[in-house]
Amino acid sequence: ASAAVKLGFGELYKSFGPLGLEFSDKVKQLSGQEIAISGFMAPPLKAEAAFFVLTEIPMSLCPFCSSDADWPDNIMVVYLS
Repeated sequence: ASAAVKLGFGELYKSFGPLGLEFSDKVKQLSGQEIAISGFMAPPLKAEAAFFVLTEIPMSLCPFCSSDADWPDNIMVVYLS
């Protein structure tokens, strides 16, 4: 079995456009493959959510709780099966 590809938060996105952040070419090439990324679970929006947000640095508040905040470029949403 092959090992998971390691990915860093700085490798997630390529650019920011009218539709938001665009995934990097590396991320697009890894589609469907197993990856490994280390981070911190951010506090959930609600306890019964079927996903969590992984952040590059520890956060004491949900990254979306401030209405004037932009989508951070150092997070990833992880959906649970």
